[in-house]
Amino acid sequence: MRKLVDFSLESIAPLIGRSANDVLLLEFFGEELGRIERDEYYGALQYKKNGVDVVFQEACLVDGAREDRELILIAFHLHAEGHEEFSQYRFSLPFDVNFGANWGDLISGFDVVNSGGGIYSKALGGWIGRWFVVRSDNFDVHLQFDSKDCLVMVTLMLAN
Repeated sequence: MRKLVDFSLESIAPLIGRSANDVLLLEFFGEELGRIERDEYYGALQYKKNGVDVVFQEACLVDGAREDRELILIAFHLHAEGHEEFSQYRFSLPFDVNFGANWGDLISGFDVVNSGGGIYSKALGGWIGRWFVVRSDNFDVHLQFDSKDCLVMVTLMLAN
């Protein structure tokens, strides 16, 4: 049985940038940390019913001065209902935005540090939705939109 996890912003934001061996992560995720799905340099925990995808990256890629493969929590993807087969994230989103909000309505209200998408990619064989990144106090917030310019995913991620 999976541990019940409180994915509110207040609970997850302080975990970004911490090692998978950190006491706070061990207390938060419990035995779930032993179930991280690994690929070459990344790891993930999916909580589809909670609308949350947790992303880890090896320390050597997060901090160029390190050479070890210790996993660092770098992001929480918070999904809208049905996005990538996830249920909807049920807590408040950063900056009081709401899933389904329009790209044009949102982007004008932020100091955007990076943006892209809104194009068709032959290489990927599909539409790349618009996105933009804004800074928060301790992390970046990536807002991802679908082909109709509706907000479908918000990612809290380690600041670059």
